[in-house]
Amino acid sequence: MNNAVGFGFLGLGCAFFVGIIVVVVYYLLTLQKALQRCHPDNRRMQPGLVWLNLVPCLNLIWQFLTAIQVPDSLKAEFQDRGLDEGGDYGKTIGLAYCILGLVGGVVQNVPQLAAPGNQNMQFVGLGLGGLFGLINLALWITFWVRIAGYSRQLADHDETRPADDYEDDRRRRPRDEDEYDD
Repeated sequence: MNNAVGFGFLGLGCAFFVGIIVVVVYYLLTLQKALQRCHPDNRRMQPGLVWLNLVPCLNLIWQFLTAIQVPDSLKAEFQDRGLDEGGDYGKTIGLAYCILGLVGGVVQNVPQLAAPGNQNMQFVGLGLGGLFGLINLALWITFWVRIAGYSRQLADHDETRPADDYEDDRRRRPRDEDEYDD
């Protein structure tokens, strides 16, 4: 019977891990699609580079670049289309979730490293780390929803624009003559 309970917990843990991976993949797909909807001249990051957030250890740095570059790309695109209403396009929230994630990880693990035998310190570290984790999760979801909303606005703008506008679209003509000088 103990083996069955152990395998049940193992199965539950694997299902939870797979669920997290699926959610992260949808998140990265949202970021990639938002960047794809931006003109290449307005992109601060190539759309495929968001997938580097899946690389362990590199993601600690790359998440910051993503949280800066995706909103900056959206801002440039909205300005270029004449749709900019101000704001930072989720940049502050993105940076906050990145910073809070790192701080939460440190807060959670430092007491365990500093006082390995002190159960009270470990409990405080886990409690504070969990609190930081919940706030971080809320900020991450908010960032995701904001980026998805801006991406949807770009897609809606493309659908509502009359077909005649595409003939004179800035995307069909070179921006500068010196672009071809190499």
